[in-house]
Amino acid sequence: MFSPVIVVSRSEVEARDSSSVLETLRALMASPDTARQYSALGLQCLAHCFLPPFLTAEARQRIHREQLAELLSKRWFPAMNQVCEWVGFSEVQIETLTNRSVDYLFNGPVAA
Repeated sequence: MFSPVIVVSRSEVEARDSSSVLETLRALMASPDTARQYSALGLQCLAHCFLPPFLTAEARQRIHREQLAELLSKRWFPAMNQVCEWVGFSEVQIETLTNRSVDYLFNGPVAA
């Protein structure tokens, strides 16, 4: 199993070249088994790409929660449900993943 790391260089952003990102993402979606293996990687990092930076702790707590809730309900959960159905997850597995995702994104990772 390869370790996917997605780094977008300044030149790629300026050139609007997303080919390397798409190549990595395609590899992650190569099959239902591959998608299942990588289902939990990078969730919090990806979420932070959609949230405003440079907020006070109080503002971050309020604004991030509001924006994250909207992002999850309008975009991520519908997309996640499609992928989960594609890889063959049961309704129970989808609900478990949804609950784990919400807990992780709103409360952070739990130390083992």
